Amino acid sequence: MGFKLKKELLEYFTRYVPGFGERYGILKQIARRKEIDTYRFLSAHIHSQSSIALPVVGRLSDVVQDQTLCSELAKISADVDEYISDILFAIFVADWSQLPVELIKSLKLRFKTSQQETTFYATI
Repeated sequence: MGFKLKKELLEYFTRYVPGFGERYGILKQIARRKEIDTYRFLSAHIHSQSSIALPVVGRLSDVVQDQTLCSELAKISADVDEYISDILFAIFVADWSQLPVELIKSLKLRFKTSQQETTFYATI
């Protein structure tokens, strides 16, 4: 009750946030993450929608994993951060001058062409 689906939110942003759709489209084109839409992955884990997503811990030592798995988890976390940041950038880019310089720099490094960057900022 009261929770909005991802589809509803993206439709709302597209309808009521000027330029959102075009900006978000550009950000999807320049995404560095493996999964462009990490929402489905996150949802399965957050809501425990599959047996794979359910943690099974019998002893505290069960949570200790090897470095490879830990590195994969860090990469997933970075991908999720980028996904959420892309949505927020596409919504709040009009206030870009208020964002931390590091965030603006990281976004600028992702643009593959000057046209992408120009279009991204022109739609505010």
